[in-house]
Amino acid sequence: CFEGTRVAILDMIKSWMENEDNDVPRVFWLNGLAGIGKSTIARTIAEFAQQRGVLGGSFFFMRGDNSLSQSTLVFPTLAHQLAQKDATFKSAIGKALEEEADYGHRTAPVQMEKLIIGPLSTFDRSNRLIVFVLDALYEC
Repeated sequence: CFEGTRVAILDMIKSWMENEDNDVPRVFWLNGLAGIGKSTIARTIAEFAQQRGVLGGSFFFMRGDNSLSQSTLVFPTLAHQLAQKDATFKSAIGKALEEEADYGHRTAPVQMEKLIIGPLSTFDRSNRLIVFVLDALYEC
């Protein structure tokens, strides 16, 4: 976002991200009409999370682009991005792939469980924020 624009929504999302209250939902769903700037906001938040060192990964869907419109690519991509940032996660995902190397052809729920949730549960993340940004889910 341009400096000084979309301040209220960006502040709301940043506040949500940094809220440590366990009763606060861990998913922030930004929705609205086409063309109002949701993708720009998502990119700005991803940049903010990257600067803070808490971006686990991001995926920006795009209709018409085969590599950016398939739901089966989301979790392998996020797992790869997170593995590049955390050696413990990289080891855990390596173990998961030793069990079955073909998770890229499994359903999205299986991929999420085996490539993200399972490996993340193998190490202590207490007091560690990990943010994933997904944009334009309706494009897949």
